[in-house]
Amino acid sequence: MGERQLHEPTRPIEPLLAVTPGGPPDDESLIDILTEHERVSVSAGLFAGDDRAVRATIAERLKVYRTIAPAVMNDAIRAGVIGLTAETIWDVHMALAQHIVCLRKRTDECFVVAVVGGPGAGKTTLSRLLAMILNQGFGLATATMSSDDFYLPKSVRRARGLRWRGMPETHDMGALIDALLALKASREIPVLPRFDLGADDRIGFEAVPGPLSFCLFEGWMTAALIGGLSADLRTFIDYTAFLKADVDFLRRARLDKEARIRAETDLRQGLPPAEMQTFWDDIIRPGLDSHVFPFEETADLTIRIGAGHEVVAIQAR
Repeated sequence: MGERQLHEPTRPIEPLLAVTPGGPPDDESLIDILTEHERVSVSAGLFAGDDRAVRATIAERLKVYRTIAPAVMNDAIRAGVIGLTAETIWDVHMALAQHIVCLRKRTDECFVVAVVGGPGAGKTTLSRLLAMILNQGFGLATATMSSDDFYLPKSVRRARGLRWRGMPETHDMGALIDALLALKASREIPVLPRFDLGADDRIGFEAVPGPLSFCLFEGWMTAALIGGLSADLRTFIDYTAFLKADVDFLRRARLDKEARIRAETDLRQGLPPAEMQTFWDDIIRPGLDSHVFPFEETADLTIRIGAGHEVVAIQAR
């Protein structure tokens, strides 16, 4: 399908999406308006078909949206997400959740979605909100795991002479393989490592109970780790999404994140600015060129991120 740009709809939908005690316009009128909006929204390329099919899609989305939108907005606020609007939830997060629900054909398996993009592109936030919508809105058990969680413990990396985390060799491929095998065999992950980026170390393990309908595997090294799997294991990844962002945007976002970690921990965690710049130059920038940007060529879905961190286009193959 071709890329769809976000155009100005014939009518603003933000006020119509407010979930209030007074309620929105009657359903039929609201569905008409939202169906018209869908044709020019960033999610338009996800749902092809005649007016009747698109209208049915919108009606289903509206039903779920009304149950979940306030909780999604509150969770985003607690997580420090800035600038999230009702229209963004509707056009991006609700539409993407609905899209992957439609893709899952075998309900007796966990559908694994890889979400790839550079540091600061918004992978973690997108995955978190999608998981919430799938869990609470669609009633489909969903877990998230990050390529960061599969970093080797600091002591192991130091023993191997690896100064920086980031490249594929700093990851625990055995733990990743065990997680994927468990997901496909039993729709759960009995032992999933967890990693703290500020402390730069593994902080323990947790069990992810099932049966899971979806697992969102996000991270800037997710594509590289998938590439390191055997051909049989690569088939365990059912769908792939790529968050496309300008490299200068990613650099600012990653350096700002490290500065926040230092500020929030009174300089106890995080890299000083000079070291963070070296980390960017030696690890992240080359990693983007080698393991992240090429992923766009094969991803099932590309989500283009604008300068203000907004989604400006969605393209599905």
